[in-house]
Amino acid sequence: MRDLIAVGAAVCGCTAVIATGAAIRARASEISLAVSCVVLFGSIGMLSYPWLAHALFNSHDASIGDFLGTSIHDTSQVIGAALIYADQFGAPDVVANAAVTKLLRNTSLLVIVPVLAWQARKQSLAESAAPGSIGIAQALPAFVAWFAILILVRAAGDFLFASRPELDTFWQAATGAAARISELAMIAGMTAVGLGVSFQELRLIGSRPVLAAIIIAAATASCSLALTRALIAA
Repeated sequence: MRDLIAVGAAVCGCTAVIATGAAIRARASEISLAVSCVVLFGSIGMLSYPWLAHALFNSHDASIGDFLGTSIHDTSQVIGAALIYADQFGAPDVVANAAVTKLLRNTSLLVIVPVLAWQARKQSLAESAAPGSIGIAQALPAFVAWFAILILVRAAGDFLFASRPELDTFWQAATGAAARISELAMIAGMTAVGLGVSFQELRLIGSRPVLAAIIIAAATASCSLALTRALIAA
């Protein structure tokens, strides 16, 4: 629970929780509770942080984008908060700034998930007292490998086809279709997690993870505020 809630708040919300949960072999009830915490507290941030950002960083669009991109849990929630700000305060540049900040934050999955997978595998071997070693397959989940490959494919495609209109049209259609497939796959994955959850197991987990999620969300927002203000002062 500690790892799942922390990685959900620190990286990219629900996607990070599900990827990490599979890598460390967490129970379905633990994954479900961590996802619920990400959705709840990230949504609170999405609906309240735009006004907080306006009060603290008025007229600093780049800083507002940095704050929203680093303080809110899930990528969709960051974009939602940025769109709210752009609509309410007439600052469309905030959306791009927040999106870039959040996507850079998401790339930490490439480091965090393998490290947590390696630690979980190491602990499992120690507890079983069985001889064995930790291979690349255990330390580098397939999700992370494909995540890195698709980042490179998308970056290369955007770079190579931008100057060729006849190919760029096809590329934009392909990436649009991939985005829709990704959304459907994410919905299917979240549904599968929910259907595998037992309410009795959730009750047994208790309230401590929820309290931890509140503290983590507050700490994330506080660090983001402090660092953003420090960058403005610099």
